[in-house]
Amino acid sequence: MAIETPSVDPTLAKLLPAILGSVISLRWVQGTWTERMLMVTGGAVLSYYATPWAANKVQMADAAGLVGFLIGLFGMAVIAPLYEAIKSTDIKPAVADLWERALKKLGL
Repeated sequence: MAIETPSVDPTLAKLLPAILGSVISLRWVQGTWTERMLMVTGGAVLSYYATPWAANKVQMADAAGLVGFLIGLFGMAVIAPLYEAIKSTDIKPAVADLWERALKKLGL
């Protein structure tokens, strides 16, 4: 008698490692619960869409779950300082400088 292995929805098989990697990385991320949940969502979405490409690039298509987990885990480590940098940047001078450069390019 053969034992049947249960089939797992492919979407869930890709999304679960992504979410787990993002959730585990919360240990090292600062912010409010809302900010942290948005970062988890961003990490999971990044991992969900980037996993097939990354797994093929590193020739680990058979281990796509591991690749998705690692992207979720380290994606959050990259996104958290980026978010902090954006949050601490004063946007008005940056936009004014960009506008001035655009006007110079146009000769105005």
